[in-house]
Amino acid sequence: MTGADWPLFDAATGIYERVKKCGYKRIPQDSLVSEARLLQLALLLSMQEGHFRRLDEVLQLGQKGMETFIIADYYEDKRMEAYYEKTAGDMSQSYWCRKHLSDMSDCFGANPIQASIARWLQLPRLVLPRSIADHVSKWSEHPMADFQEQLTLYLPTELLALYLSISTCYYKCFALSAGEVKRCEHRNHRGLLCCDKQVHKHYGRFCSFTHHSDTRHRVLKDFDAVEYGAEYMQLAQGDMVTILQHSESGGGWSYAKHLERGTSCWIPTEFTAPQ
Repeated sequence: MTGADWPLFDAATGIYERVKKCGYKRIPQDSLVSEARLLQLALLLSMQEGHFRRLDEVLQLGQKGMETFIIADYYEDKRMEAYYEKTAGDMSQSYWCRKHLSDMSDCFGANPIQASIARWLQLPRLVLPRSIADHVSKWSEHPMADFQEQLTLYLPTELLALYLSISTCYYKCFALSAGEVKRCEHRNHRGLLCCDKQVHKHYGRFCSFTHHSDTRHRVLKDFDAVEYGAEYMQLAQGDMVTILQHSESGGGWSYAKHLERGTSCWIPTEFTAPQ
């Protein structure tokens, strides 16, 4: 790919620059295999042209090679530090998902998914000499997922866009459970998916809760539901609820799910405000 913006791996690697330039191409299931073949051919030709020599060199060390350091910042916080290539690749993929996907349920960032993507595309044989590719192809799930992330650092914008779009669509077409609900859609001031509210302390930027930006509400004042009956929800000021669709909603009442307790009951609409 002559003229492509291949990474230089200099002293201060801008790992997000290509990620910001490439968008998300929605690929229907009946076109996914043909698009994947285009990616495979492009990767193979790029390898033959010598664009993956550094990757070849570091992976001669085996899995330890993925712990080669590069200097980068953490989600553009301007603090340059040393990160493993596999970690920086993870950060790059995460940044792309948070910037270009509509919600967090489409993110393919779990080890089993990443490893299956790498094996489906036969990534080691496309970017590495056969002697190394044969070895990498036998890696277990976790290191194979790390390899799938690491490769992100080595691709120019055009290939990266196709690689990450195919990864997302593979997940949506072949791995995402049927009927899976959408997850958190909150974005920060830079437009990245980021649940700043952090409903639960263990959930950070990638929130797994099934709330949406237009349905997640904070309770403004206490509500004593005792006199109304078991179908109504006891509320305390500051509680977080998700407003659910219900055919009988209206007349000052909304059907809601309490995000901490997980229970669903009726609440007075005026007692909450969107977050």
